[in-house]
Parts: sequence; C-alpha cells; structure tokens
Amino acid sequence: MSAGDEMSELVKNQLEIVRARRASLEGRAVAVISSAGVLVTLQLALVTAFSGGQDLSVSSRVLVGISSTFLALSCLGAILVNLPRRSHDLDPDSIERAIDFDHWSAPSYQASRVIVRARLNVLRSEDNAAQRQALCLMAAFACEMLGVGTASSAVVTQIFT
Repeated sequence: MSAGDEMSELVKNQLEIVRARRASLEGRAVAVISSAGVLVTLQLALVTAFSGGQDLSVSSRVLVGISSTFLALSCLGAILVNLPRRSHDLDPDSIERAIDFDHWSAPSYQASRVIVRARLNVLRSEDNAAQRQALCLMAAFACEMLGVGTASSAVVTQIFT
C-alpha cells in the first residue's frame, strides 16, 4: 500500500468518525427536546401542587416565566442542531468534471491525490458543522439546567411565601 493509499484511507476513516459524531449529537438534541417538554409539564404540575389552591406569588410567577423561557431556549438550541443543512458531499458537477476524458489518461496517483483532496474538503466541512452542532447542544444543555434550577426556585419561593 502506498503512502497515498494510506492518506486516502485515513481521511475516509476520519470522515466516518465525524459523521458518526454528528449523528450522535443529533440524537442527543432530540433527547433535550423531549426532556424539556417533560420538565415544563412537571414544572407546571409542581407549582400547581405547591400553590395549594392559592394564587402564585409574584416572585414565583416571574421564576416560572424565566424557567419556561430557559426550557424553550433549550428546545431552540436542540432544534438548531437538527436543522436540515446542505449536504457536504461532493456535488455531481464536480464529479462530472473529474471524469472528463482528459483525466482518464492521467496517472492513477494524480487521481488519488484529487480524490483525497476532495475527501479532505468534505471532512473539513463536516467537522465545522459538527463543531457548530456541539456548541448549540451545549447551549441547549445549559439552558435546560438553568430552567430546572429556576423552576426549583419557583417551587421553593411558593412554599415559603
């Protein structure tokens, strides 16, 4: 196996790893959306249960509003992770240019170099997309945690007022 073949295999393997990472991030984002929905329902049930039939205090209402906002923001961050995006694969036009008759007579190492360079560009693009997805997911997790903490504060405030 030549050095070019080794590089080609390396880039191909890295591309598979990045695509698997993106799929994992998208799965976790779906979990954030599901858990945020459950947390909003739980938050409203707890506040209702602890209000004991009386109106919520102003501070509890504000905290419930803030908590709901954080949970909504966590859903938004998770949705951004799963937004449909342009495919980072090679477009058919560039492949068609590569199979032009002039290229058929070129030595195979030149074709291998072009293929590795194309895969590397796809890898770079996929990796950048994965980084953006990871940031959105981390923000969604943070908002969800802030939402839970604020909801807990609303319940405690309601109990002691």
